[in-house]
Amino acid sequence: MSIPYHDYETQIFNRLQTYRDTHPEFTFSVRQNGSKGSERDYFIGTYKSRYFGFTCWEIPISFPGSSSDCVDFFFNYNVDGRIGFYMEASAPKKPELIN
Repeated sequence: MSIPYHDYETQIFNRLQTYRDTHPEFTFSVRQNGSKGSERDYFIGTYKSRYFGFTCWEIPISFPGSSSDCVDFFFNYNVDGRIGFYMEASAPKKPELIN
């Protein structure tokens, strides 16, 4: 039996939020504006698109406009019950190192 899309997304969100409660420096992205049909979604992507995703970051940026995503996670949701995820990692051109 597969997990319903919204439950899958909710469980991922709850795990991230629980981790953040004990590690306040941890940052992850959530959907800012819900377009029609995506108002209930926590992250980018929708049931119709068969995925959702978010970004985690913690690199200070040395000048405005140089920001970059650090780690992106994408969760796939297939109608046949298969679920999975992949991640992408990147860094800004000039991160500022802070000790």
